[in-house]
Amino acid sequence: VHAFINTMDPDQLDSLSLQLPIMKENGAHVKISCKALQIMEDYTSRILSESI
Repeated sequence: VHAFINTMDPDQLDSLSLQLPIMKENGAHVKISCKALQIMEDYTSRILSESI
């Protein structure tokens, strides 16, 4: 099962993931793997604004 959750706060991500039906039924047997995704325009503007 793949779930895309849009949040800026890691605590909110934990809360939302624990409310998923699969977690409520099989919480002890579910492995969660998270990857951060960024909007390309936000990423490039952040990189360009950083000074080396």
